[in-house]
Amino acid sequence: MSPRRRHPSRRQLADHGSSPTRKDGCHCISLGSALRASLLILLASASLAGGAATVWALPFASFLWHPRCPRDAADTALDSRSLQELTVGREAGEERMSLQELAMAMTISERLAHSSTQNLSASKDWLESILAVDAKLVVQGAPHDIRAFTMSEVRRAALKHMPWNSLLNDRRLLKKVATVLVEHMTSNAVMRDCCMSETCVYDQVTVLMILEELGLVKVASSLLYAFRETWKESSSVRGKDTTSDVADVGIRRGAGDCHGMVWHLDRLAAPLDQNYPVDYVDLVDVASSPAFWNPLDLPLARHLEHHSKEIVAELAPLCGREELSLGSSADNFGPEKVVQGLAYGSWTSLPLFDGGVWNASACDAVAPVTCSLLRDRPELQGAMLSAVKPDTAVQLTFVSVYRLRPESHIRRHVGSQWRINTHLGLVTPQGAHIRVWNESRSWQVGRALTFLDAAEHEVIHGGDGDRCVLNVVSWHPDVMQQLHFDPVFAAHFTNIGGLEPAEESHIMSRELEVHGGFEAAPSQ
Repeated sequence: MSPRRRHPSRRQLADHGSSPTRKDGCHCISLGSALRASLLILLASASLAGGAATVWALPFASFLWHPRCPRDAADTALDSRSLQELTVGREAGEERMSLQELAMAMTISERLAHSSTQNLSASKDWLESILAVDAKLVVQGAPHDIRAFTMSEVRRAALKHMPWNSLLNDRRLLKKVATVLVEHMTSNAVMRDCCMSETCVYDQVTVLMILEELGLVKVASSLLYAFRETWKESSSVRGKDTTSDVADVGIRRGAGDCHGMVWHLDRLAAPLDQNYPVDYVDLVDVASSPAFWNPLDLPLARHLEHHSKEIVAELAPLCGREELSLGSSADNFGPEKVVQGLAYGSWTSLPLFDGGVWNASACDAVAPVTCSLLRDRPELQGAMLSAVKPDTAVQLTFVSVYRLRPESHIRRHVGSQWRINTHLGLVTPQGAHIRVWNESRSWQVGRALTFLDAAEHEVIHGGDGDRCVLNVVSWHPDVMQQLHFDPVFAAHFTNIGGLEPAEESHIMSRELEVHGGFEAAPSQ
């Protein structure tokens, strides 16, 4: 069976061979000479075909051949002036700019976006410039093979570079991005082999969340249905092709189950990445999971509520202090331990336990009771060994105090299938609530809210005063049970906290006997 022709990835092409490098280390062809050559061949073919294609093909080919990094300081200054001129031109109307001008704006703005960390304006300029080039290609009748490049660049800039909250807050930009992403992610070239790539599966989930954010539920349902049907068809074809090495690789990496993809829009959740053991991709039944667990059915949640008076008395006063004077800035409330793109500046965390290590300065100075109550909990012990790098431990559990400012919105996002989040309310003003899938709840002081981390969820705080919770991220109950009963599964884990696997299993077994298991209760 002849191999399918596929477009090489940007990284593959950039890494293929060598590209000219200046003394200062700048690669003069950052896209990779092979990528430029491929596009030029396509453009030349379109030009030879005659007609309208020649109108856009030649100027765009000229841009593609032009090196993307300046040769000297004079070129840098020229690029800066060009960008200013092109920005003014864009404000006056992108339709009056030539394709070559728009393409030049795209390459300059990309350089500025990558050189300016956390510069939202530069990131938006880059994304807008790619969208402008793509729109011009559409108007001038560019074939899909050419637009595949600009559409993949929209995907890269929007999903990998733009802060998530900032993208979702800009409705005008989000609509433009969604239009391109839906066309790109539903193309046969992308969708056919999407389940072979964890990144592609995660991007599909992200696009579905964008569509939901825009209220385009029917479009999202259609995209999810098309993705599932394409996956089923591809799986069937690979199943019949017993000589294909690609099929073997795909199954080993989790493609056989599409990396744990959940095929229900109202149960949208994060897929599993390549670190998870492929034989246990379906360990957690996400589709049947409740939005919120009953705290009475989870030993850890019960433990927190049982000691809530002590924990609240110790931690609640910390939420009103701007500086805890715990040594390094990472030991105090700050953005270091939260996903900054979700709510930069308004969502901060005081880490107590992370990476298998307890924060000694915080535990000793301001949270000794809380740390002692959680230090030996079996749900926090151990780390998973990466399935692709067995010598690398992937720590998934952690404990933090989360503080959220008023008028904040942590947009919909997803986490990990193998862990659950338990929030114990510390300071709970009215107007703050969390939505998990289609169910919303508010926090109460001393009460636990527990939900699947992988589930799509968001937090809205429209009240007055800071909201504070103790967030305990622990192993999912199904993972706990599997560790106890399955030695093969347990071999994928190591214990950072110092317990041997046998000791850890003994503690888990004791928890199961005392508390009668970890069955989830129906959501209420």
